[in-house]
Amino acid sequence: KGFLSMFLSELLPERSVERILLVDKAWPPAHDEPSPQHMSPAHLMHPHERVWRVPLEPLKRDLKKGRERAQLLANVVQSAPGPVLILAVHLCGALSLHAVELFNFAANKICLLALKPCCLPAAQKNDDKIVLHAGAHAFVAAEVSVHGRFSRNEWSGQTRSHLRPKFEKWCGHIFKGIDVTGADLICVDGNGSDDAINTNDAKGGDGQASLAIGEKRTHGEALQTAGGYQNTYIFARRSVLATRVPVA
Repeated sequence: KGFLSMFLSELLPERSVERILLVDKAWPPAHDEPSPQHMSPAHLMHPHERVWRVPLEPLKRDLKKGRERAQLLANVVQSAPGPVLILAVHLCGALSLHAVELFNFAANKICLLALKPCCLPAAQKNDDKIVLHAGAHAFVAAEVSVHGRFSRNEWSGQTRSHLRPKFEKWCGHIFKGIDVTGADLICVDGNGSDDAINTNDAKGGDGQASLAIGEKRTHGEALQTAGGYQNTYIFARRSVLATRVPVA
């Protein structure tokens, strides 16, 4: 709901950070008053009636929709005046895969991804035939899907502590899909379609492919101890590519 962004706004150097965008499908449309089904941005007002050191801007986007992810890349990420950082906390199910997609697709702009996966994907019929993708890495949904869901903060389903092996496998697949080099660049147009780009399109002056230099790692922190298991954090960083990836 933006509380972490509030802390960051007060802690980050304001000369180095232009703004913090809070992306969520529950915000009301820009310049509209929130309706009952919306999440109100009123709590983002500074408690001392002054502006935040780093401006906070709620942005309504449904990241489960390919078209809206493409618009986010084209209209926000690619138009940013400097490098972009993605802070993705408690992303449920496929949202973690979409965060990896955003990171991979903008190697010329996004320099850091800090990802905290949350709930496992919900089980569906024919999970053994459904293929999920984390970047260029593919895996079968049945390996990580689970029967159960939260309702009013109460879990109904398999014993959560027994899901630890699946969660570790889920995080492993996410980790494998993160591309810190920009080798699998994708051009995303405004209609949400994906077209592969040959790395030869991003060659440097020496005739070699211009790949970023980066690293990725996981970190475990036992914060959930009462039956929980979601204690894996994934970090990836890279130097952004000098060559601009074309976005139609």
